Amino acid sequence: MPPPPPSLAAKVQRFFSFAAARDRCFNRRFLAAGLRPVTIQLPDSAHPVSVQLPDSAEPVTTVHMWVPARPPRNPLVLLHGFGASATWQWYPYLRPLIAAGFDPIVPDLLFFGNSTTRLSDRSDTFQVRLADAWARSVSLHPLHP
Repeated sequence: MPPPPPSLAAKVQRFFSFAAARDRCFNRRFLAAGLRPVTIQLPDSAHPVSVQLPDSAEPVTTVHMWVPARPPRNPLVLLHGFGASATWQWYPYLRPLIAAGFDPIVPDLLFFGNSTTRLSDRSDTFQVRLADAWARSVSLHPLHP
């Protein structure tokens, strides 16, 4: 039996959510600054451990990021701290960095924003290995601290 349809109250609550409204606002600011959202599905070889997961239509690891619409000339990767997503933390600095000649690349770290994995590893080493994998996938290798 299919689940019941969401109630009108649930739809209204989602529409008037402060967090959802801020997300929409920040997304518009990133789009207006010339960035576009991309989602990268990382191959199994990017994972630091060998994991056998059942076949599924969902990727094992997906990284969401904002990248320049054109190839970056002077790329600057902006890694966020703990928070909802990268857009929440970097939106005040976006325009000044672009005006200074940088091409920001703004990923959501795993377990924040729209970046997810089905692997159980939650270590900072895992985050670093996956950052290296997505950097390679957008031709930003090597990463420099």
